[in-house]
Amino acid sequence: MICHEHDKLLEVYCRTDQQCICVLCMMNEHKTHDTVTVAEQKTVQEKHLKERLKQQIQETEKEIQELREAVKYHKRSAEAAVKDSERIFTELICSIERSRSEVTQLIKDQEKAAVSRAEEFLKRLEQKTADLRKKDAELEQLSHAEDICFLQSFQSLCVLPKDSPNINISSLLSYDNVQKSVAHLRKKLEDFCQEKIKTMSCRVKCIQIISFPELKTREEFLQYRSNFTLDPNTVNTNLRLSEGNRTATHVNIFQKHPDHADRFDYWEQVLCREKVCGRCYWEVEWSRSVGISVAYKSISRKGAGNASLFGCNGQSWKLSCNPWSCSFLHNNREIKLPLESSSCIGVYVDHSAGTLSFYRVSDKMTLIHREQTTFTQPLYPGFRVIEESSVKLCDL
Repeated sequence: MICHEHDKLLEVYCRTDQQCICVLCMMNEHKTHDTVTVAEQKTVQEKHLKERLKQQIQETEKEIQELREAVKYHKRSAEAAVKDSERIFTELICSIERSRSEVTQLIKDQEKAAVSRAEEFLKRLEQKTADLRKKDAELEQLSHAEDICFLQSFQSLCVLPKDSPNINISSLLSYDNVQKSVAHLRKKLEDFCQEKIKTMSCRVKCIQIISFPELKTREEFLQYRSNFTLDPNTVNTNLRLSEGNRTATHVNIFQKHPDHADRFDYWEQVLCREKVCGRCYWEVEWSRSVGISVAYKSISRKGAGNASLFGCNGQSWKLSCNPWSCSFLHNNREIKLPLESSSCIGVYVDHSAGTLSFYRVSDKMTLIHREQTTFTQPLYPGFRVIEESSVKLCDL
């Protein structure tokens, strides 16, 4: 290559300015600089780059080996945990079966003893009734006899069967209390199991082969920026879409949206067209009263029930925002949150890690709520927009 200034070959490299120069450049404006021949600099840079590449290859191969070992260990540990859990739950089922059999046998034995005792006493009562009827028949027969014969036989008629011991007979005798006790036991076991499963679920979800450092600044979150658009086929007739289907506004005049199976026909809601992939971050500007949600595509769209309302079923998660309150809802369970005076909310999802986080957007992101769960289907951003409210997907 030729020097544009001196029309000479570029045979020298200036380390000070990190550029190729000619001999005349070296003798003039670069005369006090650290210079070497181009060939020498090539050798140095090539050697340096090879060393860096070699080092990075070694480090990467080491990471690969460590990750493979971690995966193997994770699989072995998971298999052992599954095997042990199966064994313990099988033993627990057997224990419950034994308890069931014991209670069943206890009830049957008590039934047999009580019925046997009652039937024995019943026979005695029936015999007494027969004896009394016999006496009554004899009395009826003697009533037609002569007076002297009646009086002579009267003493034998006066000998009546012994009185039966006093007993309490309950026609309402039942095992209702036993049934209530068993039902109470079932409720306590179910509550206990649900609580323990929740604890175990949290512990299991914390087990990760690899983990990423927690994101703190907006710039770090923006690495995972995603742009979504609202799906016109899902929007409720009380919502108007605008700005390229990135803004939804509640209006009192019904919008003439065509019938569609995906449309929310009761709640003022809309889903996005694009699904959440991997790690995603998006920002939402809102006003008045809105629900910022993620949901499975399989969520119900029809009717006024909880099945189609964001946050009130197992298919969706919602941050409810308005000027006077803030809360998180999933499966119709509400968590009250500190009121955040921010008109811009950042949403971060790590689908594989099962993490859903909401932030108040500023230079330093402020966490509003984080939900740790297991997502079993792709997620779609969604919104509920109450009367006189609006929501906008921000351009990032």
